[in-house]
Amino acid sequence: MKPGILFVDDDKHLLNSIKRMLSSFRNDWDLHFGDCVDKGWQIINNEKIDIVISDINMPEKDGFHLLELIKTKKNTKNIEVVMITGLKDSELKRKALSNGATDLLGKPIQKEDLIARIKNTLKLKLSQDQLKLQNVLLQDQLIYSQQIETMGMLSGGVVHDLKNMLMIIQNYPLLIKIRLDNDQPIEEILEKIEKVSKRAGVMTNQILNLTKQHEEVVDNCNLLEILNDSIEIVKPMLSHDVKTETDIQGSNFGAEANHTQILQVFLNIIINAKQAMPKGGKIFISASIDNIKNNTDIKDGIYNKFIFTDNGIGMNENLITRIFEPRFSTKKSKGGFGIGLYILKIIIERHSGYILVDSKENVGTSFTIYIPWQKENNE
Repeated sequence: MKPGILFVDDDKHLLNSIKRMLSSFRNDWDLHFGDCVDKGWQIINNEKIDIVISDINMPEKDGFHLLELIKTKKNTKNIEVVMITGLKDSELKRKALSNGATDLLGKPIQKEDLIARIKNTLKLKLSQDQLKLQNVLLQDQLIYSQQIETMGMLSGGVVHDLKNMLMIIQNYPLLIKIRLDNDQPIEEILEKIEKVSKRAGVMTNQILNLTKQHEEVVDNCNLLEILNDSIEIVKPMLSHDVKTETDIQGSNFGAEANHTQILQVFLNIIINAKQAMPKGGKIFISASIDNIKNNTDIKDGIYNKFIFTDNGIGMNENLITRIFEPRFSTKKSKGGFGIGLYILKIIIERHSGYILVDSKENVGTSFTIYIPWQKENNE
C-alpha cells in the first residue's frame, strides 16, 4: 500500500505548486491536499494518511490546532507531522517540535528539499512502526508469561477445589442408589451434582483460558461477571483468615475488553492483596460507574470503576512511586507486590484505562482501576 501524504495550506497557489513538484511521485505516494484545517482533518479521518505537511500560519484555525488534533487522538497520534513556516520566529519552531511535530520545512519550498524531507520522514515512520510492533510483541510475551505465573500460584488451591468437586460427583451416585432402593426422592442430589459439575466446568475453562496465548481479541462484555469469576477462582488459595467483601453499585459494567486480560488483572490484584496480609485481613472490593470530569489524571468520560483495598502492610512513598516500573519487584520482601504491576498497567492502558494506587505503611493499600464504560450489546 502506498504511503498517504496530506498537504494543508490556505495558499492554493502553493498547493498547486507542490502538486507539480511531486507529479513524478504519484505512482509512489498517495497525495492529498486541503486548503484549511477542517478540510485536512476530514481527509485524515477518511483516508490512510502517514504524513501531514501543514502550514503553521493559517486564518481561523492554524497549523498548531491541526497538530494538536492529530497528536491527541488515539487513531491519529502516530501520523508524522511536518510544519511549514515562512516565519523566522524560533519560538514558533520550538513550539511545533515540542508539541509533536517531526520536522520543519521553510518557505519558499524547494523541490529537492521537499522530496528529501518526505523521504526521510517516511523512513523514520517505518522505523518507528517496526519498533512499536516489536514492543507490542514483547508486551504480549510478558502478559502471557504472567498468565502462566498466575496459574502457577493458583494451581494448589484450584486443584484442591476440583478434587473436592470430583469427590462429590463420584460419591453421590452411591447415595442415589441407596435412596432409589429405599424409594426416596433424589432431585436434591441431582441438583447438587449439576451445580458442582457446572462450577467445575467453568473453572476448567477459566484455567484453560489463562494458560492459552490469545490474540488481542476484544469483545463487548460485562466486567462485573469477570470480577465475580476472579473472586471465585482465587477463593481456594485464600487462607481462612483472609476474607473478601464486595460493594457493587449497579449491574451494567459494559466495556470493550479482552476478557482473559481483565480476568488476569483482577486475579493478580487480589493475589497481591492476599500477599500483603501475611497475618490475615480483609480484601474489600467496590464497583461503580463514575462520570469523570476535569480530573488532572484521567480523561473526561464514563468509566467502570473498581477499587481493591486491603488492610495489609502497605507501602511507603518510595515504593508507591516505583511499583509500576518495568524491572521493579518486591518479591524479596515478605508480602510484597511481587506480581508484575508493570504488566497490569500495560493491560489497563491497552484498554484506554487507568490504574492508580494509594497506600500507607501498616494501614493498607488501595488500587483503583478505571476502564471506559460502554453499554452492553444485549441490553
